[in-house]
Amino acid sequence: MASKKRKLRLPALKSDRELLGAKKPEPSSGLGGVLKPGVPGAQPLPSIDAAGILTRLAEIRRQVPFLPEVPPMRPEREGLMNDDAFQGMDVNDFEWLAVADGLSALSQELSEAIDKMQEKALRDALGIYYAAEDLVKDPAHVDEVKPHFEAMRRAYIDTYGSPPPKKEDVEKVVAELVKNRRRGG
Repeated sequence: MASKKRKLRLPALKSDRELLGAKKPEPSSGLGGVLKPGVPGAQPLPSIDAAGILTRLAEIRRQVPFLPEVPPMRPEREGLMNDDAFQGMDVNDFEWLAVADGLSALSQELSEAIDKMQEKALRDALGIYYAAEDLVKDPAHVDEVKPHFEAMRRAYIDTYGSPPPKKEDVEKVVAELVKNRRRGG
C-alpha cells in the first residue's frame, strides 16, 4: 500500500507593500535603519505590520509537514530578542527585531529538521547498501544485484570521497558527516 504524499498548500501571500503598510519611513532612534545614526546616508527602517508578518510565518510553519505542531521552546536569551536588545529601542525597531527573530527561529528549526531527515536518509540508504552487499555474496543473486551494488558504492564514493563505512562504523561516520555539514564542510 503506497503512502499518500501530503501536498504543501500556501495561501496567497500579501504583497510586500501590503505587509509594510506602504507607510513613509519614520525616524528611528535605535537600530537607525540598520545603519547606525550619524552615518552619512543612513535611512530609517520603514514601518511594518509585524503582527501580520509573524502571523504569516506561523501559518507557513504549520504547513511544513515535517515540523512538530508546536515549536520548541528556545532558551531565554537565545535569538535576537533579549533584554539587552531593547535598550534605546523604539516600537518600529522592536517590530523589525521581532520579525527578524521569527525568521531566524523558523530558519533554525527548518535546518535542524532537514539535518535529522538527511541523517535518517543516509542511514536508510546504507541499510539498503548492506542488504545488497549480503545479496552479492549469494551466487543466486549476484548477477541481478551486483550492478546496483556497484552503482551505490560509486555514488557514495563520488559524494563522500571514500568507500561506504563498515556496518559497525555507520553511527560514527554519520555523526561525523553531520558535524562537518553543520560546520559548512
